[in-house]
Amino acid sequence: MRIKNLINIMYVLCITICLNCFVGSRKDACKYNLRESTSASSCDFIAIVAALGSESSTLSPEDFTLRKQALFNSNLLSCYQYYEKLQECEKEEYKYMPAIYGINSNPASDALTERIASGK
Repeated sequence: MRIKNLINIMYVLCITICLNCFVGSRKDACKYNLRESTSASSCDFIAIVAALGSESSTLSPEDFTLRKQALFNSNLLSCYQYYEKLQECEKEEYKYMPAIYGINSNPASDALTERIASGK
């Protein structure tokens, strides 16, 4: 009985992995992993930080400006590093290396719908 349960668990695990993975090139895997990382969101966060105002802050205007600049600069640096890594993904040798990627708990994620829409 235990062996049968173990085999059933293995089937479920294999099916889950097969449904949540993509087979593609290392270049695709690199880009996918970068998009799923937290560094990708720092580029979006730059616009939010730039629009912050000190009206509702309990800090003095000088302290608020210093913190805002520090947050802006750190996000700008993270965004720059993200694009540097993205350029590294474009290496020619990565184009032909196979890779399995995209194990996530949400099979209907944005990456999947983007992949379906692009026909890859």
